Amino acid sequence: MTSPEALPNFSSRYQLPIFYHNTLESLGTDSPDALHFIDLEGWRVPILFRYRSSPVLNIMFTGAVDRTRSKLPFFERVESSSRWEGSVLFVSDDTLRLFPDLGIGWYVGIENSDYMAVVCQVVQYVQALCQATKLIFSGGSAGGFAALMASHRFAGSLAYVFNPQTHIPAYRPVHVQRLMAYCFPQARNNLSETLLRRLSCLEVYRTDPSTNRIYYLNNASDTFHIQNFLVPFAQLFDLPPEGGLSSDGRVQVVIEDYSPGAGHIAAPTRVYEDHRQKALALAGF
Repeated sequence: MTSPEALPNFSSRYQLPIFYHNTLESLGTDSPDALHFIDLEGWRVPILFRYRSSPVLNIMFTGAVDRTRSKLPFFERVESSSRWEGSVLFVSDDTLRLFPDLGIGWYVGIENSDYMAVVCQVVQYVQALCQATKLIFSGGSAGGFAALMASHRFAGSLAYVFNPQTHIPAYRPVHVQRLMAYCFPQARNNLSETLLRRLSCLEVYRTDPSTNRIYYLNNASDTFHIQNFLVPFAQLFDLPPEGGLSSDGRVQVVIEDYSPGAGHIAAPTRVYEDHRQKALALAGF
C-alpha cells in the first residue's frame, strides 16, 4: 500500500477519519467511527466501522456502483443505520478497484483470490473484537448476494436481503460477461464446481445446509429477479413461488409491492426498516 503520508486521513464524503492497516490485528475500537483500509491477502479491504458496546454486529454490503458518478469506497445506508442497535461494519467491494469500468463485482474477487473469504476473515475478527453474538448480514441486489454468501459461513447469523441475485450466471449477460472477462478470464466458458460455489448461493445452500436464518424481501414488480432468483432459492426450502415461511421457521420469503411498477429498486428507508424489525424477530434478535 502507498505510504500513509501520501494518503488522505479524512473522508469528506462520510465526514470520518481514515486509518490504514498493514495487519488485521491493528484494527481496534479506539476510534469508534472511522473508515479503514486493511491490507489482507493482496486485497485492500475498505470498511466503515462504527463500534458500539453491544452483542449485536450489523454487516452491510452494497449493490452496483455507477463508476461515472460514485467514487470508491462506496457504502450504503450509512445514515439510517445510525439508529440501529449495536456495531455496524460496512464493507466495500475491493474487486471493483481492480477494474475501473466494473460496476458489479458481487464481492467474489478474482480467479486465484476469493475476496468473500477475505471479507469473512474481517467479519470474524470484528465479531471477536466486539464480542458480538448476534450477526446480521444485509444488502440488496449484488449486496444481497454477498450477504447470503457471508451469512452462510456464520452459524446462527441472520441474512436480511432484498431483491438479491442468488445465481450470478443467471443475471443479465452484459454484466456476467464483463465479470468473467475481468475476474475469471481462464474460466469464461468452463465453470468448475469450485468456481460455481463462489458464483451461486443456490449451489452453496443446496449442497451445504447452514443454521443461519434468512429474511428475503423482493419488490413485486421486479419480475426478473422473482423468476430467476427468488423462485429457485425458495424451492430449496420447499416454498412456493409466492414465498412464505419454511417449515422449520428459518427462512422467510416475502414479495411485497413496496414500489409499484418500479421493478428492481432498493427498498425505501421506511420499508427497509419495517422489514428489518420482522427479520430480527425471525432470528430472535
